[in-house]
Amino acid sequence: MVTAEIREGDSDAAAKRVEAVKGIEVLTVSDESERVAKVMMREAKLPERVGDDIVQLAVAIVYGMDFLLTWNFSHIANPHWLKTLARIVTAQGYEMPVVCDPQAMLEGDRK
Repeated sequence: MVTAEIREGDSDAAAKRVEAVKGIEVLTVSDESERVAKVMMREAKLPERVGDDIVQLAVAIVYGMDFLLTWNFSHIANPHWLKTLARIVTAQGYEMPVVCDPQAMLEGDRK
């Protein structure tokens, strides 16, 4: 899913993205992450078109990631949805990762 996305667009930029993630473990979409995504979609009443993005978030949740870095502010790092999604995730016994863009993560390291 994400590995396909980073190959899209400008070929030079895509090659740089692919190189940047070499050696990073790829997390697979499990039955549990699909289940968590479906619950989030249903309970938050999210539009069907955001399903793939919510699956990415669910994978991070199920694998217990502390952070999820994204530039997708429309669907994943949407501040209008995150509070509701965190409540839904917590009710399922999981913890919501911190969702932010890579720049915010880098800036936090400078303090």
